Amino acid sequence: MRTQSIDTSPEFERIQIARIRTFSAAKKFRSVCSWTQSMIYANLETTHGSSLQNRMLAFVAREYGGHLAHLFANAIETQQTWNLQAPDVQEAARPIIKIAEQLKAPTLMMGSVASSIYGLPRSVQDVDLLVDFNGDHLAFLFEHLIHDHIFDPDTITLAPLQHTTFSALHRSRLIKIDVFLPSTVLDKAVLAHRQPHVLIEEKAPLFLASPEDMTLLNLLSHQKQGNTADDQWNGILGLLKVQAPTINVTAQ
Repeated sequence: MRTQSIDTSPEFERIQIARIRTFSAAKKFRSVCSWTQSMIYANLETTHGSSLQNRMLAFVAREYGGHLAHLFANAIETQQTWNLQAPDVQEAARPIIKIAEQLKAPTLMMGSVASSIYGLPRSVQDVDLLVDFNGDHLAFLFEHLIHDHIFDPDTITLAPLQHTTFSALHRSRLIKIDVFLPSTVLDKAVLAHRQPHVLIEEKAPLFLASPEDMTLLNLLSHQKQGNTADDQWNGILGLLKVQAPTINVTAQ
């Protein structure tokens, strides 16, 4: 199996991987949050714009697309008091996780956050949640999501009916949350296999997809992209290397 970087020798990588295996999930999550915050601040500094607000609009458009940028622009124009807070992965995702808990809707983190906890920690562009929301949850979801996030109500309304994804941008932390609704047998199995991890010391555990399910989900995503995404393939290799002593490669 090749090393993660052509500049890293196999011997040094073995030492690095062995050290990472000793890190707690909370320590890895702190690294993810710190690197993500630094990345967003750096991107804002290098984004062209005559003011911080214009740079933020340009950043949201570039990173998350024109539609969310349009919603973001409307929101900050009509909001009397608004300020940029530290781009914190934990604080951006916490309100949606709390809503899911109040609705007793099973939820878990997957995507690059879970891959970083199980594999090699890195910065993330967004947070992926798998949540079993349904149509009966919409009113409560709208009422509580609007306090912290910017979103398209029509997209959320259609999501439970069409089993699609919806996105919400934390209005003051500039981190996007992508919420996936279970629509396949695999999705339901991933929820059934979820595992609790203490990501924030002295706080209740949060649920992640299992290492085996994360490997499968990442491989399927890589395949959908034509097996050409090198960064994603590196993430898969990193997860397998770190989890090698314990991962069940025969899991069904």
